[in-house]
Amino acid sequence: MMMPRMMLCLMFLLLASVNGKAVKNLVTDHEEYTAGKCLAGYYCPTGSLIPLQCPQGHYCPEGSTVLITCPSGHYCPQGSTAPTGCPSGFYCPREGNASPIACPIGYFCPQGSTTPTPCPIGTYSDNTHIDSIGSCIMCAQGFYCRDMGQTAPTGSCDAGYYCPVGSTVPNPVDTICPTGTFCPQGSGAPTACPAGYYCPKGKPSASTNILEVTIRTF
Repeated sequence: MMMPRMMLCLMFLLLASVNGKAVKNLVTDHEEYTAGKCLAGYYCPTGSLIPLQCPQGHYCPEGSTVLITCPSGHYCPQGSTAPTGCPSGFYCPREGNASPIACPIGYFCPQGSTTPTPCPIGTYSDNTHIDSIGSCIMCAQGFYCRDMGQTAPTGSCDAGYYCPVGSTVPNPVDTICPTGTFCPQGSGAPTACPAGYYCPKGKPSASTNILEVTIRTF
């Protein structure tokens, strides 16, 4: 009767479960793995004694025998069972991403981005993590934004012109300061010429000098 009893005790102490799960060995006080299918988040090459945790940049479904590289547009922390899609405001540029990268200023990154998208001309962005073109800031009145991916306006509107919201050049041909107004540098709209002054087309300031007006008009 002693032998079966001892065997039952040993079986209890070395309690084993199915499907390769970790169990506590009550004799050694260490976790051990039983034979069976490799757990999700682990991989088991041929001849494995224990499951190996999936390293970052890879994912391992249940029963994996090899590592699977995380695809671009996704990221895979250590122990991943499946790739995680790149979240909004981040980008995942290559295969094997361990974590997403914050979208830089001047760009926007929709969900699943593999590369940042520059804010278009006439706009800029001074924040990280933006996720849509609608989050790019329109260039303010009196300024212009010449290039894509800007982090601030390029500069002020030229004197003699005015720059509405979203301007892309400092001297827009369709917004030259009209006759009867004047436009100092950085104007967002023309200013009416005051009484007692002359203001020909494209003038940066009002003047009482008739000779100057005559020369500039012809």
